Amino acid sequence: TESPSTLGVLLWASARDVRLWSEVEPGERGGMFADGAASLRLQHIFTTPCDAEIASHLGAIAALLISPETVTASDLVSSCSHVARWAAGRKLPKAALAFSQAAAFVDRNDAALCLLAGLAAVQAKELVRADSWLRRAVGQARRTDRQVYALALAALAKLLFDHGQRVEAQRHAAKAIRAGRRYGCSEARAQGFHVLFRLAAGLRQYEDADRHALAAMNVYGANHSVYPLLVLELGRSYVRRGDPARAVALLTPDRMSLFDRAQAVEALALLSLASARIGERAQFQDAWSRAWALIRRIPEGAVPPGVREDLTAAAECLGDTDRAHRSATLRDERSRT
Repeated sequence: TESPSTLGVLLWASARDVRLWSEVEPGERGGMFADGAASLRLQHIFTTPCDAEIASHLGAIAALLISPETVTASDLVSSCSHVARWAAGRKLPKAALAFSQAAAFVDRNDAALCLLAGLAAVQAKELVRADSWLRRAVGQARRTDRQVYALALAALAKLLFDHGQRVEAQRHAAKAIRAGRRYGCSEARAQGFHVLFRLAAGLRQYEDADRHALAAMNVYGANHSVYPLLVLELGRSYVRRGDPARAVALLTPDRMSLFDRAQAVEALALLSLASARIGERAQFQDAWSRAWALIRRIPEGAVPPGVREDLTAAAECLGDTDRAHRSATLRDERSRT
């Protein structure tokens, strides 16, 4: 796990024990752990600072050290899943993966558990494991859980795209869209269209890219957490292809209200550049100034890459030397720190 603390050691040992238990045949589990292992583990739990709820689930997992032949798979899956969700919420992706995998190892035929392990592996940047778990989820869910089947296809398509396997990504995205439509899984459809948009945009097939982006936006809906990201990607695509007017039309005040602070900085910088390129000086000045004000209020690490370059290019486009100097100087100063 991420933490070298006593809690990190406790989490690692608990996940390891579940996996060991899962690899032994039920009739052979008696006596698989050393005498005294349970008391040592319980003492470790009692003396380690952690949330009471998590201590309770770690205690339930420790039951397999006491009586490995009688502990139930369902109890272990429940406790491992709870710890995995807790770890993900605490930004501990490796711990979340360890317990997601532990749950999936206990019940290897449960497609939903395989999907969750795959998604946890993506977050932990364990790409080989992610690919393996997601493919297992697809195979297991094909006949047993059609919603999971569609979602696993979509997740696999995104993973493949992110790592340059574009032909296979396109094939899985198309299958995710078909499965999502057939089985009523809108999330899989939206994710599939999103991948197809990225693929088409990268190939400069802009008519297809726009069609897929709009389909994804319609299926996601404005309240979806990914919707603002897609808006930014589409706006960036418009600017890169030399159609800044469409980026300006896309970045409306209503859509601006959907962004978090970091996304708002990126959107305003993009809007300032698009406005400058169509000669809308007043709109450029407003967007540039609002982006600048936000940059000064958020940590350096929260400013998306390319924002200062956009602001500098926007100012240079309209010959605003003062703003160009300010944004370029800030970029250079921060890049040296």
